[in-house]
Amino acid sequence: MVIGVIYSLMALGITFIYSIMKMINWAMGEFYMIGSYVQYALDRHPARAAAAGGSRCPVAMAAVFLLGLVVQRLLLRPMFVGGIERRDEYATIVTIALMVLFRNLAIVLGGPNQYAPPDYARARDAAARSRSRATASWR
Repeated sequence: MVIGVIYSLMALGITFIYSIMKMINWAMGEFYMIGSYVQYALDRHPARAAAAGGSRCPVAMAAVFLLGLVVQRLLLRPMFVGGIERRDEYATIVTIALMVLFRNLAIVLGGPNQYAPPDYARARDAAARSRSRATASWR
């Protein structure tokens, strides 16, 4: 269910960006990836999480928002000022280049391995809960 919510949020973001800016952002998934890495970094280091005030998700969202603001001001704004003749081609080239840059930057900084946040429930607690549900259903 969580994966479905993530996919629906990504589809909603793509729809909003296309309807407002009339361009497809090919680096949309990489912005989500950066937000995930920021939240993971805050989860892994308690001192950073304490500095964030315990609100890791809003901090990750703010970091991605600021990155998106910088990208829009520096790279995408020339499309709307009038200095670019072929807007669609420029947007495609810039956002695909950002996609490749962010992916390779994540590999360089985080390594080629995938990371997962720590479990919120210990394994034996989850197993005990599933066993108690199973015995309750037999009664």
